[in-house]
Amino acid sequence: MRLWQIEELLKDIKSFEKPDVYLEQYATPPHIAAYLVHIAENSFGDLQGKLVADLGCGTGMLCAALLYLESSYIVGVDVDDSALAIAKENCATWNQVDFVHSDISKLAVKSVFDTVVMNPPFGTRRKGVDVVFLEKAIELTRPGGVVYSLHKTCTRNYLQKKIQQWKCEGEVLGKFLFNLSKTFAFHKKESMDIEVDLWRLKK
Repeated sequence: MRLWQIEELLKDIKSFEKPDVYLEQYATPPHIAAYLVHIAENSFGDLQGKLVADLGCGTGMLCAALLYLESSYIVGVDVDDSALAIAKENCATWNQVDFVHSDISKLAVKSVFDTVVMNPPFGTRRKGVDVVFLEKAIELTRPGGVVYSLHKTCTRNYLQKKIQQWKCEGEVLGKFLFNLSKTFAFHKKESMDIEVDLWRLKK
């Protein structure tokens, strides 16, 4: 499937009804979600026929993208049951996806998934939560497995050091402008762009 086709399909994915500021619930834009799964499969073969997890899956944008790329089985995890209800609705036509209501820190399994994808909180409200997500993603992947994750570009040097400490391979596959529309009352601008890196880590 071509990149533009994936993006068009993802434009129909329903977003958050009442986003939670503490959880930093900003939907992954369709063009970024499409690029993530497209490069993961077409450049690396990391999705089709693979067991994949989406941590902090929200309303299922990345889960839907994974389904279009024919991952064999997908597990979406989120702490917000209202977001999961929307995710189930968005992915209702497929049966190879399940959703788990849990804080990611409480997941007990290890070294299970071939691939983990995620758009974690950037750590604006809870400092360091982005790194918590990344470390958990690595823990969940099997040896030789991979993680695709979106992070603020300004954290690139710091993340590179953490990845080296975890004895993983890491590379930035692309940089995007992540548009944040005026979602919460404290937002003063109608929208703003955040520079975001797409990372690929290999365990």
